[in-house]
Amino acid sequence: LSLIDGVVELTAAEQTETLQSGEQGTVAPGQRPKKSALLNANSVIQWALYYPAVVDLDEIGLSTQEKQTFSESLNAYRSGDLLLALANYPETRQAATDAERVLRASLLLAAGQAERTEADLRALSSESAPARALREMMATVRNERPEVRSTPDTASEWMARSYSLQARSELNEALAAARSATVKSPQFGAAWIRMAELEFSFGRTPEALTAL
Repeated sequence: LSLIDGVVELTAAEQTETLQSGEQGTVAPGQRPKKSALLNANSVIQWALYYPAVVDLDEIGLSTQEKQTFSESLNAYRSGDLLLALANYPETRQAATDAERVLRASLLLAAGQAERTEADLRALSSESAPARALREMMATVRNERPEVRSTPDTASEWMARSYSLQARSELNEALAAARSATVKSPQFGAAWIRMAELEFSFGRTPEALTAL
């Protein structure tokens, strides 16, 4: 049990240890709890962090054949069913192109599998805008300062920038970034949802409903 915040009593083998914030408890069969410091919280909780979908699939550059091959996965992603999108991707397939690697990385990250996402991004022969968006999104979720190289030029980059701006409490700018994503890609449903949630965070319910 890794405790990020709070107090927990952990009991086993008729022994109790009280965990405070930043501590970790381990229990083996038939043994009392053992307490230690939680040295790297990010390494413990990374797998469970929420990564929203930020990549516009139309910006990946898939070939016509690839679009046909992954049509079920693409359709599920576009409909918002991110877990089904990953489930519909052939598990044992070896990605043959950078575009397919970015597609798989997008599916993996949306399912919270950041380490496998990084492996696909490292395998790229050249970095694309959607790949940069994924890297910025991962840095933001990990509470790291993203490496911001330039003004976004794609809907995917604007989406990732919206989240990194929100993480810095720059909410007006985050909303403007989400709006830019909808302008770049009017058919990108995740961008409209992002815009709606930010409008709603300002209490502008009619504007949020319009976006939805």
